[in-house]
Amino acid sequence: MRKLLRTSGSIIAVTGTRRNDLKAADSAQPIDIITGAELLEKGTADMNDLLRTEVPSLNVQRLVSNDGAVFTRPFSLRGLPPDQTLVLVNGKRRHRGATVQFTNVPYIRGSQGPDLSAIPSIAIGQLEVLRDGASALYGSDAIAGVINIILDDQPGMDAFGQYSQYYEGDGASYQTGAQGGVALGDRGSIVFSPRFRSPIRPEDSGSASASSFPAVSPRISVPR
Repeated sequence: MRKLLRTSGSIIAVTGTRRNDLKAADSAQPIDIITGAELLEKGTADMNDLLRTEVPSLNVQRLVSNDGAVFTRPFSLRGLPPDQTLVLVNGKRRHRGATVQFTNVPYIRGSQGPDLSAIPSIAIGQLEVLRDGASALYGSDAIAGVINIILDDQPGMDAFGQYSQYYEGDGASYQTGAQGGVALGDRGSIVFSPRFRSPIRPEDSGSASASSFPAVSPRISVPR
């Protein structure tokens, strides 16, 4: 069972405020609160795609052959580069990735943001996205907003398996994961959240390269 931050039946927002009793409905700032159970119900294995479907102002592209952006996909919150969005894990700053983006997208070129796909969705208890500038509270790296990933620290066991595809015979992917937590009394708890997901090939994602296009779409004649 996943435990949310609640008080009197309402979800508490801890992002973008110094209060510890602010209800999400009473916040003057636009905050999206997503539970871990909602993330597991989505039909994708990528954390970037999960955020894209849940947060309207967050955009993530899949760049097939564009340097390191193939592995560390750059995201954009409110149309700004990924390094202008502050990513927190349990309220602490998440380190940036080692990839400097060299893409054809002007507002992403030269940016260096964190790799969100490295965090398994089963390890998340609650996700908060502040869709407003918060530089006065967090600093200049929160110009676009703040993504606060609150990990699930409750003891117990949980597991899931998922299989999905775009069409019959195309875009198949699967993932499986488990989570186990042990309470340590007043000292907290230890939680393990391993996950395995199938690699996404270009022909499965619908983004085939020019060399593999004839094999992927044999019904379409390509001039040679």
